[in-house]
Order: sequence, then structure tokens, then C-alpha cells
Amino acid sequence: MLTIIATASLVAGSHVRSADSVIGAVLRDGLLGSAVIQRLVDVIDDSNVIVYLARGNCPRPAIACAMVAGGGPDVRYIRINFRLPLGLGKPGVQRKAELSVAIAHELQHAVEIVGWPDVVDSATMYAAYTRSGLDRGGDHLDTDAAIRAGDERRAELRRRRH
Repeated sequence: MLTIIATASLVAGSHVRSADSVIGAVLRDGLLGSAVIQRLVDVIDDSNVIVYLARGNCPRPAIACAMVAGGGPDVRYIRINFRLPLGLGKPGVQRKAELSVAIAHELQHAVEIVGWPDVVDSATMYAAYTRSGLDRGGDHLDTDAAIRAGDERRAELRRRRH
């Protein structure tokens, strides 16, 4: 019981939030069982960035995308959209595992934005990725660090299954 209360408090007081029951449950599982997700959330919690995880659209073929939703010098807001497949909330470890990997990947992008205090909207985000040499062309902004965070989370999940 104490673990459940402590975990709920940790999530409620965190700068990383979700009102979506499926995304929120996978995030909570990640906070309990993933060193990768916990490390990323710790960095975000120590910043002026608030991250909202929600269902939403992204440019295809992406299944998730981070957007700066505004802010200023005191607080900045990031929304991470996830294009959830139908049936994700139903039994199926594989789909929830894929969502957990996507959460780790996108939280790494949020950590990158934490490191760029001038990023307060989509234009300044795009400029930061471009000047950092992280623009992969078109609407595709990705980083080796985000890919690595997803891979590390996937490896954690594989180890837990064995």
C-alpha cells in the first residue's frame, strides 16, 4: 500500500503528466521499473519544463511527437502526442511495451529541450535542432540520444521478460 501511495504522489507532483488512463498507467509502470524513464523524468522535474503526454496526431509515419506548447523564462510547456493503435488499453503486453519505448524516446526529446532555455515555441525548437545539427530533414527532427533512450527501454523490457 505504501508503494502505491508513494508512486501516486511522485506522479502527481511530477513535471511529467498525463490525464490519459492508458498513457498514465504505462508512465507509472516506467517510473517503477525503468531506470531510463526515471532518469529522464528526474531531469525534467528539476527544470522549468512541464510535459503533458496525450493522445493526438503526429506527422506520419511517426507514432509520437513532441511539440513546444509555449511558455517563457519561468515555465515552458511541451505536449507529447501519441498515435495510439486501437485496442492499446486492452490486454496485450507488446503494445504497452511499444508505448513505453515511445515514452522514453520522447522524454529524451523533452530533456534536450530542457537544455535549450531559448526554446519556447515550435519555431525556436526547430531552430535549436537545426543549429545543433539534429535536423534529419523535412518535418523529421530526431536525435541519436532519443533513439538510444528507446533502445535502452526496449532492452529493459526484454530483460524483465527473461
